[in-house]
Amino acid sequence: MISIFCVISTAWNVIKNAAGLLAFLSGYSCVMGPVAGVMVSDFYLIKNRKLDVHELYKDHGIYHYTYGINWRAFAAFSAGFVPLIPGFAKSISPGLNVGGSWKYISPLGDALVDEAVLPSQTDDVTTEDDSYEAKDGLQAHTREVHVV
Repeated sequence: MISIFCVISTAWNVIKNAAGLLAFLSGYSCVMGPVAGVMVSDFYLIKNRKLDVHELYKDHGIYHYTYGINWRAFAAFSAGFVPLIPGFAKSISPGLNVGGSWKYISPLGDALVDEAVLPSQTDDVTTEDDSYEAKDGLQAHTREVHVV
């Protein structure tokens, strides 16, 4: 089964160029983020950081699920992955028209990240002489963000 998937996915095309590799890693993070979230939540919140190794190998132990699938974990993964599908599709094919909805699902642009990391202070007053452009000769492009 794995060998068939490897041939279908054409892994050699992923590493052919840097753009393909970056697109693959971007799409991979869309999948692995929800997977990691489900695993960490299950271990820390559901199982309270306790795992019975002997029960893992029993046919009908405490970790037995219906048909071997933990449906609650699958639902939690789906809730985390479904909003990322437009961005996932866009990472696979940048020319794909997924509409404008993908922009609103993950609105973390540069300005919002800067605002989260370096929130503006009410007493910060800068003059043109104190700006970074005047000191280093750099040109900074900023956008105003209005938080409602």
